[in-house]
Amino acid sequence: MLFSSVFDFMNRQDVGINPFNSASPFSIAFVVKRYHCDDVCSFLLFKSLLTSQVAPLYSSQQIQTVPVGSRSINPLAAMSFLYSIPGARLLQTKLNHLSSYVPPPPMENTDPRRILLVHSHPNPDSFSAAIADTFQESAVEAGHEVKRISLYGHDNPNKCYRPNMSRKEREDYFKLMQDGSKAGSLLAPEVKGHIELLQWCDTLVLVYPTWWMNTPASLKGFFDRTLVGGITWEFPSATNGAASLGLAPKLGNIEHIVGVSTYGASQAIVTLAGDNGRRMISNAIRHSVCPNASVSWLGLYGVDTISREGRTHFLKSVAKLPKDL
Repeated sequence: MLFSSVFDFMNRQDVGINPFNSASPFSIAFVVKRYHCDDVCSFLLFKSLLTSQVAPLYSSQQIQTVPVGSRSINPLAAMSFLYSIPGARLLQTKLNHLSSYVPPPPMENTDPRRILLVHSHPNPDSFSAAIADTFQESAVEAGHEVKRISLYGHDNPNKCYRPNMSRKEREDYFKLMQDGSKAGSLLAPEVKGHIELLQWCDTLVLVYPTWWMNTPASLKGFFDRTLVGGITWEFPSATNGAASLGLAPKLGNIEHIVGVSTYGASQAIVTLAGDNGRRMISNAIRHSVCPNASVSWLGLYGVDTISREGRTHFLKSVAKLPKDL
C-alpha cells in the first residue's frame, strides 16, 4: 500500500531524523506503523501533523516565497490558482466537514465577525487564559465584535458555571423539546443567557486545556446544559430536513467553529488516542450549527515541557487566527 511504502521510507536510518521526535512528521509515521493502523487512520494522523507544520508556511505574515529547487514560488499565488479550479474550494469544505484535520479553505467573506469566546480553565493566571486574552485582543484589533464567557467566573467568582445538570433541568429538557417557547420559564438564567449569546454570534471560539484526552468538566457541562433540544436543535421532520447525525440545527447563524487547546502529550499520542474533545466538537457539536459551518483547530502539544520561546511562538499563532476569519 502507498502509505506503508511512505512509512518504510520515513523509518530508514539514513533519513537522519529520529522517529521518536514528536516535533517531526516522521514520528507520526512511526506510531502508525508501530500500532498497525489501517490506511484511513494513517491518512488522518499523517494529515493532522502536516496541517499543523506545513500550513503555517502559507501565511503571508511568515513567508513570502517557498524555495522549490532552483526557483522560488509564492505560496499565496499558488493557493489562489488552486482555488480558481472549479470545485476545489467545495471539495476542501466537504473534507473539512468529514474531518477537522483537513483545514477549511480561506474565508471569502471579509466582513467583521460576531465572535463568542468560551474559555474553560480554573486559573485566571494560566497559559490557557493568556491564549484566550491574546485571541480576544487580536480579534478586537481586527475589527471583530467579541463577547466572552469564562466558565470558571474569572471576572466574578460568584458566577462560576455549574456544569452538572440537575434532575429538574433534565425533566424540563424533554418539555422544551416539545415546546421551545417555554424556555423563558424553564431555563436557568445563566443557561438562557448563554443560549442568547449562541444565537447572536456567527463564530464560536472554544479555548480549553485537554485533560485526560477530553474537555474540562465545565465545558462539557456547558454543552450539556446549553445545547437544549427544541431551541438549539431538533429532531428531523418532513419540513426541517436533517444533518448527517439525524439532527436539524437551529443555530444556523454560527458559520465557523474555532478550537484552541493545550495538550500534555505529543501530537502523535493525542491523535492516536482519539482527541475526544476535538472529535466531540467537530463531529457532534457542529451539527447544531449551520450545515456548512467549518471547523478550524490549533493545538499546543507537550505544553508541560515546552520552552518559553515555544509558548511565545504559539501565542503569535493564536493572534493570527482572528485575521483569517
